[in-house]
Amino acid sequence: ALLLESGSYKSLDKLIVVSSDMELRVKRVASRDGMSSEKILDRIQNQWTDEQRAEHADYTVLNNENQLLISQILSIHNTLTYKEKIG
Repeated sequence: ALLLESGSYKSLDKLIVVSSDMELRVKRVASRDGMSSEKILDRIQNQWTDEQRAEHADYTVLNNENQLLISQILSIHNTLTYKEKIG
């Protein structure tokens, strides 16, 4: 999130954004940090939305427990390494 909000992403060759459902995001942060849902949602409200991050992303990984992460990551890796070899 800070890469985008600070503008530092502009110096990167490619940007991969990881996204998940709001409910799952809140559940994970609450479990990890012991914060209340209200505090977590307040923090999220001060961050860029998924749509804003997606506008700048070259690739998006969905971390929502419905799609396998490894296959998404390998697909991005294969795309990037293939482009490096031919480009």
